Amino acid sequence: MSAHSDERSESELMAELARGDLGPLGVLYQRYARMVSCVAASYLTHAERSDVDDLCHEVFLTLAEVAPRYHDHGKLASLLRGITIRKARSLRRRRWARRGLLAALGGASVGTAAPREGLIDGALAAKRELERGLAALSVGQREVVLLRFVGQLDDHEIAAMLGLSPETVGTRLHRARETMRRVRAQGVKGEGSR
Repeated sequence: MSAHSDERSESELMAELARGDLGPLGVLYQRYARMVSCVAASYLTHAERSDVDDLCHEVFLTLAEVAPRYHDHGKLASLLRGITIRKARSLRRRRWARRGLLAALGGASVGTAAPREGLIDGALAAKRELERGLAALSVGQREVVLLRFVGQLDDHEIAAMLGLSPETVGTRLHRARETMRRVRAQGVKGEGSR
């Protein structure tokens, strides 16, 4: 039976998913992928089509995970919209945190206008710079940097999570910033000598 001609109700499909049968996922994807994709695109402005498609796939995988807890018969579209919005917001926060991380740790400037190819080159250079900087950090420094700028935790939350004092967290963040600035300065000198 093709996904287009499948007559099973949402409740039946979700019950099958809840029992671990992933077959209904294809049917649900056929029914709701366009809606999910539209919602994702509305939250991910300026995103590549592949990002929207990836998020759409993630939404349906999450649907399979939450199927055993699905009890709102007739409200599957609402559930899918909610999952999509949460995932899109999370992706936006991660992107925002990454830009903030680059800016806070002395990375490339954020928000400058440039031609599209310049933006792509700049993004690749910033990514390489960020990777070099993170690689130069000690494990302890890298942990606090990622928890602060990607996890968006404050010093006290990081301290509780890692079993450190907030002062130690602050010291590690300060040292990490210094290391990142030093790595960036070395990269700029290296580019100037070419």
